[in-house]
Amino acid sequence: MKKFCNRNKNNPNLIGYFWTDLGVWPLENSKNTNWVEFMRALPSDAPGQLKYQEFLSTWNGGSGKERDEAFLRLIAREYFRILGTANRKYDPNHLIFGDRFAFPTVDPIVIEELIPYVDAIAIQPQFRATFPKKTYDDIHKMSGGKPIIICDFAVRFEEEGKKIRGWKPEESPEIAGQRYAEYIKQALETNYIIGAFWCNPINSSPDFGNNGIKQGLFDTGLQERPGLNAEIKKLNEYIQGYTPKSNR
Repeated sequence: MKKFCNRNKNNPNLIGYFWTDLGVWPLENSKNTNWVEFMRALPSDAPGQLKYQEFLSTWNGGSGKERDEAFLRLIAREYFRILGTANRKYDPNHLIFGDRFAFPTVDPIVIEELIPYVDAIAIQPQFRATFPKKTYDDIHKMSGGKPIIICDFAVRFEEEGKKIRGWKPEESPEIAGQRYAEYIKQALETNYIIGAFWCNPINSSPDFGNNGIKQGLFDTGLQERPGLNAEIKKLNEYIQGYTPKSNR
């Protein structure tokens, strides 16, 4: 962390730091394993296993999920303490967003342990239109009122030469840009979402991993992708007019 902060803290374009991208925290998840099971399966002399045995020696609660949630809390507490303390020490002048969470990876226990070390909660929503306000409201409440930043978000669209995965890709980049603008405008109506950015600024070629599904705002050589780019420009103009002017 020290090396990373020293390399970036004087960058005039730096806003803040993210840590792990979409770590799978909940005990029940799509990977069918979790950090508690990982620690429990370590060799008897591994530090994680020794910590787990120490935890068991003092645990007075029930077995199963209750026990595993308690140990998951300790894992999260130590992980966030180490990263958060170091990040703040080596660059006290920038924001810290911490781990990125998809909606299914948000866990109340983990969020509670993260809160002391971050300035906002980083959420990477599904790549689809329609703003899920209740979900964001619930996360905001769960975090004790922390701001939220929407990260790596995009609305996917049909594109020749690419196998676009996900939920109902839009028919064209123009329509995707319009749906994205609608989403962000609704985010602006909340009093806790502080920003958002499009996933992947540069368009990927079809031979890129996963069939080039990254649909950027710019193409090779930073050429604008006219339909999509035009809609984002209009959104930015709307945001500028919406944002209160500073007295500074």
